[in-house]
Amino acid sequence: MVASLFYRGELIMFQTFDELIEQAKSMQEKTCIALCCAQDAHALEALAMARREGITDGILIGQRTATEKILADLGEKPADYEFIEADSPQEAVAQAAELVRTGRVAAMMKGKMQTGELMSSVLKKENGLRESKVLSVCGNFQLPTYINGMRPRVFSITDPALNIKPDLETKRAILENAVRLRHAMGDACPKVAVIAANEVPNPKIIETMDADQLKQWNLEGAITGCTVEGPISLDLAINPESARIKGYQSPVAGDADLFLMPDLISANVLAKSITEIAGGTTAGIVLGARVPIALVSRASTARDK
Repeated sequence: MVASLFYRGELIMFQTFDELIEQAKSMQEKTCIALCCAQDAHALEALAMARREGITDGILIGQRTATEKILADLGEKPADYEFIEADSPQEAVAQAAELVRTGRVAAMMKGKMQTGELMSSVLKKENGLRESKVLSVCGNFQLPTYINGMRPRVFSITDPALNIKPDLETKRAILENAVRLRHAMGDACPKVAVIAANEVPNPKIIETMDADQLKQWNLEGAITGCTVEGPISLDLAINPESARIKGYQSPVAGDADLFLMPDLISANVLAKSITEIAGGTTAGIVLGARVPIALVSRASTARDK
């Protein structure tokens, strides 16, 4: 789904978004993206930036008049873009699905539409976009500097947008979706922190029991390709000094690559705290569909998109 970076036979992890962008620029075959409900200024600006940098091309699906006006305001020539008229989000996703089926596009991106509108259309059987049992969102983040000892590299949070209160099996699927993405980013064995309020399994706190079971499955080999720790609190997963003070020993402590949050609300609040308070950069993607779907907040900057 996403190409990993190999150099002289070695798998290399993308430490920053800039490294990822440079690798994308060097790819001989550019990914073509279907932009659904293209009449969105930030999404169009993002696509225009990517086209200028030689990363990708795109097919615009949506309301032509509004989209062409935005392109003109951005200094772009509407004639340089292929356009497909669509009056509704549902029609836009259906048109994108057809482009996926015919192999004309290898990715999709959300424009001026709500996440619920996008996903309800993606899940429609007639569109043929669903591939895995569980679709989930993995948000990827980079902080501008060291914070609490956390290395300034790309880390991931899941699921901040789709699964509201996932049960144990759904959490397993969300975790495995995100681990596959981390592998594609060059992370051979991501350190997964299954976040809870404390580190001791407690039958009265279901999140801690789910976290403990996910860890046991990992130890038994039922979940592979990663190192799972849980339940673990956020401070211990992020801050090595906190782990040292509390005497918490784990290869994940203070160095987590992937944070599996207990529910959508906690994941969404953490993700937005990173961007709105800590000044982090984000890139979100829907996993489990036939093609990657770029998904970030409608309020996100063009650079994030």
